[in-house]
Amino acid sequence: MSVLIIGTIPPPLGGVTIHTARLIDLCNKGKINYSFYNLQKFNIISFFKSLSKSKKAHLHSSNALLLFLHVFLCRVLKTNSIITIHGDIEGHNIFLSFVEKCAIKLCNIPIVLNQNSFNKAIKINLKTRMISSFIPPLKKEKLTSENLNKIISFKENNDELFCTNAYDFTFDKNGNETYGILSLINYFNKSPKKKLIISDPKGSYFLHTKKYNIIVENNILFLTNNHSFFEVLKMSNYFIRNTSTDGDSLSIKEALYIGLPVLATDCVSRPKGVKLINYNDISSLDMAICGLDIKEINKKNRPVNGGLEILNLYKN
Repeated sequence: MSVLIIGTIPPPLGGVTIHTARLIDLCNKGKINYSFYNLQKFNIISFFKSLSKSKKAHLHSSNALLLFLHVFLCRVLKTNSIITIHGDIEGHNIFLSFVEKCAIKLCNIPIVLNQNSFNKAIKINLKTRMISSFIPPLKKEKLTSENLNKIISFKENNDELFCTNAYDFTFDKNGNETYGILSLINYFNKSPKKKLIISDPKGSYFLHTKKYNIIVENNILFLTNNHSFFEVLKMSNYFIRNTSTDGDSLSIKEALYIGLPVLATDCVSRPKGVKLINYNDISSLDMAICGLDIKEINKKNRPVNGGLEILNLYKN
């Protein structure tokens, strides 16, 4: 086999799984000779066998131990290793950050997703590449009639419809709520004229609000099953990314791709066209929202298709 792609695909829905699924679609379109190893079915024997049959092996992960195992086995098997680190590097404790650095050092081609990570990784391995995680959908994505009708009814011709998303209820290494959803709920509870859709495919935030009796006003809508967030963006007017940490947010790139104004935290470098806010800072968010214009669409800020660059790596 020419290329082994290693990662996860939906379900569950998330930035990494969607990126991997779209990369596979792009490989099919480009007639790349590849195979796919699903990490959801990982065991060391099958993983070793798959690597041994491949000339190149590309792992998508942010797990430092898995990254190192992958690169080490590729070295043993003389398979060219590629890793895409889906997160800001050195976002771990001291030990795991050291393991991650070792993986970057030994890898044939490390790929990172933002400028901050690139500045650090290039000092470890001069072959480091910074490639966007954004790949436009090749297949038409649809919302179920249930979700579509929910959004249409919820929007009611309101031009102040915001959306945000969260893969799961998780915390960063400092104990901060990664996606900042609870802070957004607090803000929109006090802003009845503005509406917010929360894409919560695992339903973890929805369950948390129920468990702890957190007030969620009628201007906030949860979508709690698997659905295309790209389609939710297309029905919204603004996108908010209130994260404490990030890699290269696929959602931000999707929003920019269709011309939505984007507000996002400055925890990592952000693309041109994004209005920066401070994490969990209500006053910062309010000032940014007040300065937004729904007509703020700049086609110059449309992101590049990072998948095409990855395909060139596969071909060479």
